[in-house]
Amino acid sequence: MVSDDRGQLLLTGSVLVALVIVSSVVLLNGMQFTENVGDENGVSEAEQADHARDLVRTDMDRLFNRTGTRRYAASKSDLEDDIDTYNEYHRQMTTRRQLADVEVELVASESKRGTVLYQHERSGEDFQPAAATINDWTLATNVEEVPVIVLEDVDVSSLSPTSPFVLALSQDPTHYWQLELYENRIVVQNQSGGSQSSQKLCDWGSRPVPNEFDVVIKGGHTQVVADDVDVSCDTPDDDLYDMRDEFTSNPDLEFENSGSVEGNYTITVDGTVPSGRFSPSPLPDARRSTPPDPQIINPAIRVTYNGTEIRTVSVFKLYDEVPE
Repeated sequence: MVSDDRGQLLLTGSVLVALVIVSSVVLLNGMQFTENVGDENGVSEAEQADHARDLVRTDMDRLFNRTGTRRYAASKSDLEDDIDTYNEYHRQMTTRRQLADVEVELVASESKRGTVLYQHERSGEDFQPAAATINDWTLATNVEEVPVIVLEDVDVSSLSPTSPFVLALSQDPTHYWQLELYENRIVVQNQSGGSQSSQKLCDWGSRPVPNEFDVVIKGGHTQVVADDVDVSCDTPDDDLYDMRDEFTSNPDLEFENSGSVEGNYTITVDGTVPSGRFSPSPLPDARRSTPPDPQIINPAIRVTYNGTEIRTVSVFKLYDEVPE
């Protein structure tokens, strides 16, 4: 009798356990089915998003490591907060196929023109010599951008109205940009034909220009970014000035000031523009049906500093093949 009761209890218990297991499997299958709705090839949207983040994070890490510019840390963290930005960046990176990265270290060379920089080390695609200029050099005609120039020896305390830091983007004497960094202000001068305009970007008043800040000149507008400084600019945003005008072919160029050598530096970026005027930005993108005219993206860079040797590191991105 007792054994029969135990048998019934065991049977009942087994049935209950079986029901629990079956119910759990059904529930788990239902959850799995719900999660898989809208998936592609068995990969969930969350996994796709994580994969996109990983891909672009890898690309960004490589970019930041190549430039060696710690200023990008904030930008990198901002990008990680925005999956749309990641996806767009990754789309741009994948459509610009066969990008070749070239790192160039430039050193000074004496010439009749003063101290100029010449090509010292190179890798990847070769450079072309600049025509009709001594000890100047020119990038290959398929250059994409000039993203970073780091100046290691600039002392802002030595700057004065008669000895500014001059950053010039010039094609000829009648069409050029010139950015002048004084002790407490930044000025941009635009020369177009017979007219010249001067625009004060930022003014630190009685305080000197900070030793670390970025100036970005990009396709028709200039941005001045000063970190941890209450900058007085003629814009709603005190930390960023964005100026747009007719000049649209200037390559991306950024410099960081962090040195201690007195003197007057001059950087000149020359572009070959057959029309005699600045042309639209040559950067290709996925929306453009035809590749850019290679003649308008043939810049040369010269750096002078009172006849004293300076070391400047630049990182260039070149196209092995112009995207279709």
